[in-house]
Amino acid sequence: MRATSASIERVSDLPPDEPRLRILRTFLDQEATRHEVVATYLRLQLGEVDAALSAAEAARTEPFRLVPMRTPPGRAELHRADCWVPGGRPLSREDALLAREDRQVASILDLCSACRPQDLLPE
Repeated sequence: MRATSASIERVSDLPPDEPRLRILRTFLDQEATRHEVVATYLRLQLGEVDAALSAAEAARTEPFRLVPMRTPPGRAELHRADCWVPGGRPLSREDALLAREDRQVASILDLCSACRPQDLLPE
């Protein structure tokens, strides 16, 4: 049997006694709280998706990332924007080309061996 919204609106569908009304009220309050928790979680997920979407949009416009290396200090590694290695800042194709051509910068710049950014840059 399918419940309709019209049948639930009628007061006569509610139990007449206080104990069952209290149980029903507790249940409804718990369900409302549960849905608030789910809504909060979904809002947090939306924030993470928005951040990932922004990163994906930046990756589309900036095809490379420059990731500072912990060791040795002062060095950096060039990655494709879609490389699995996390972090770094977006870098345009032009800036990546300039970095490779500049001897001083090139001396402290490593190329990721996983994503091979050099394949996207002319020699």
